Amino acid sequence: MIENRKADLFVAFACGALMGSAVAVLMAPASGADTRRRMRAWGRMAGDQINTSITSMKKAGARLHQEVEGIRESARGEARRIKHAVHEGADAYRRSHREAVGSSPEEA
Repeated sequence: MIENRKADLFVAFACGALMGSAVAVLMAPASGADTRRRMRAWGRMAGDQINTSITSMKKAGARLHQEVEGIRESARGEARRIKHAVHEGADAYRRSHREAVGSSPEEA
């Protein structure tokens, strides 16, 4: 939820910056040809920045995915370890009960 808000805020900021830059170029006192040249250059620069951001986001997403998979595997291993410990404890209880009483708790 918070990540979505951060992403929305980033998109809003980027759109505002793009629109502000476009207005600044359009309002600058320059000839039509010069303004078009500046806008093309600005468009190329903005495209490069967007591509760089997308690449960074993809890399961050891949790193996050790897971290999540590592945590998931660790949790699975811990769950197996705990399950094994519970079974061992139950078996030990049954053995000790059998030794003390002469029968298993289920038979009593």
